[in-house]
Amino acid sequence: MSDVGRIPHLSGLARAWGARMGRWCRTREGPAALAVLAVGLLIRCALAPYHGFFGDLTIYASWGQDLARHPLDFYSFYPRSTQQALVAVPGWPTDMPANYPPLSIYLFWAEMRLYSAGAALTGTTHPQPILLPGPVLSPLCAVCMKVATLAADVATGVLLYVLARRARGPRWALGLAALYAFLPAVLLDGALWGQTDGVISLLVVLALLCALRHRPVWAGALFAAAVTFKPQPILFAPVLVVYLLRWAGWRAAGRFVIAGAATALAVCLPYLLPPRLEILAMARNLATFHEDYASPTAFNLWWLSARFHSATSPYLGPLSPAAIGVLLFAPVCLFVLRRTWRDASAPALFFSAGLLALASWDLTTMQYDRYLYPAIVFFLVAAAWRPRVAWLAAAVSVTLFANVGIITLLNLQERPQIDGGFWTRLPNVLYWPWAITLLICAANLALLAVGLASSLPRRATAGRRGVRLAALAPWRAAPSPRYPA
Repeated sequence: MSDVGRIPHLSGLARAWGARMGRWCRTREGPAALAVLAVGLLIRCALAPYHGFFGDLTIYASWGQDLARHPLDFYSFYPRSTQQALVAVPGWPTDMPANYPPLSIYLFWAEMRLYSAGAALTGTTHPQPILLPGPVLSPLCAVCMKVATLAADVATGVLLYVLARRARGPRWALGLAALYAFLPAVLLDGALWGQTDGVISLLVVLALLCALRHRPVWAGALFAAAVTFKPQPILFAPVLVVYLLRWAGWRAAGRFVIAGAATALAVCLPYLLPPRLEILAMARNLATFHEDYASPTAFNLWWLSARFHSATSPYLGPLSPAAIGVLLFAPVCLFVLRRTWRDASAPALFFSAGLLALASWDLTTMQYDRYLYPAIVFFLVAAAWRPRVAWLAAAVSVTLFANVGIITLLNLQERPQIDGGFWTRLPNVLYWPWAITLLICAANLALLAVGLASSLPRRATAGRRGVRLAALAPWRAAPSPRYPA
């Protein structure tokens, strides 16, 4: 079809979609869903001006400034702006070379450009987005640095609503969207702290949905975007490859790999060109920064057994905690891949991804508290088809909230310079029974055991036609209700 013939076609689709949305808004369901999303967004907007914890958001803002000044040697130059931004507060870094992949840095640069435009519009007189003393962002800069996170939260809520409505009806869709919108762990990680785990989780969810629809090119591009944002999502590559190989064929799996490699190459290209291989400088910065503890801040198996032990030093005979963690995680990974090979349904795929995220966080070393975030999102998406999975997502969110809350209070109470000592008014976590953290560790391991022991309904299929129908069946399991004309 020519471009001239496509424009009327697209305009007709837009009009039809607009008419359908108008009918939806005139039902009881429409205003209720919009109210849930609006209240969730308002809560996030109220929390957004806070500057976050540990100076992380300040470092992201400084990286966004650095990219504009040093676009081609970003990872290897001396980070002067970061040194200026962070002041001498005991325990806080004064020099943080960039260790995030390029796509996240591009986002930080764009958010800082948004801040510059907002400051010019509002007549802000501060030449820098940093308010001294302390590694603290101005409220306007904090809001701008959280724009992508807030947008990802809204998009995830809408996606959960749409998927649950198609699968189980409007009531469950409204409940699931509300659950995600008001989960304290989600609000703490994104709107309050300003981390980008919600962005990464959304990209991986979209990649999994594209794999379900047998769209390997889109799945590869979205997955590569997640990996070039932060490297942790590489964990889910085997699930995507195995699913496409089993249920869409080896050609689809090949297209997924090629599309992912091409997207990653395009994103990282400025830092792969001579004379400098800046991507190697990024790897060095990451290796220098990473704490070599078995469990830096995650209440998992290694917090129970080897909290301050080096992850790479011998621990059990010649085996290091890192090696033991891999040996423990490998059977879980094989179990998840076996389920993916045998079951093509959407809830099984997302439940398997959630189990993989939970097992990696529980069993492997050098995990941080917020790395558990994707498991919540994957379990919630699986709950769109299987409501009983929602309790697992809620339980994981409780342990994540407790983990992040305790670690945050512990750090901020040791540094009363931040926020004028506000957090020191709360009970000192150093005086809490240490058994509280051990109970959280045990709860996380118990959740993993329950998840592995549970089984979703499996569908036996035979032949290419049966495979395709099984993969697409969850999308049309429950037709959307018809609205009155």
